[in-house]
Amino acid sequence: MLMMHQLINPFLKSLALEFDKRTALESEALRWALEEIGNGEEGKNNKGPMVEKYQSVTGHGGAWCASYISWAYSIAAKQLEIEPVFKYSSSAKRLAKNVAKTGSTLKTPEPGAIICWHRGPTDKDWRGHVGIIKAVDGDSIITVEGNRGRYPAKVREFRYPNGLWRSRLYKIVTVRQPEPIDRE
Repeated sequence: MLMMHQLINPFLKSLALEFDKRTALESEALRWALEEIGNGEEGKNNKGPMVEKYQSVTGHGGAWCASYISWAYSIAAKQLEIEPVFKYSSSAKRLAKNVAKTGSTLKTPEPGAIICWHRGPTDKDWRGHVGIIKAVDGDSIITVEGNRGRYPAKVREFRYPNGLWRSRLYKIVTVRQPEPIDRE
């Protein structure tokens, strides 16, 4: 007769392997996002070959911050030879919801996590903005974001000192699922 721990251990090992894949995916997506610093709009607002490259993943034109993050994750998944773990989106808030659905929502920022802010006149507005957290230093964070600022918007790093990132915060999400606990 199989003991309970003999059934649970293979399951926990598969969860741990999935956790490792998702951690690698997050790191690789951040690496690809950083590679794009300086790229962005050319010719017109929300236009140009680099913007079109990011939008090719989501199939939508217009604002491109979420398409840029989706693109970084799509390239990372291809590099790691794994299937996408969330549905890509050109909408910042939809992207955050999609990541949370298959990953998890965080209460505090962590390097590699996706951060999303409200952007419309009210918090209930559909509009948002999204970036990837590069570093956390106390209550300050550094992000990498696309499509922030006036034309020609480029992929850049931004520093949010002294908790400024909390202003208009929608969600902080990660592709990582909560780590399994081995109770052997």
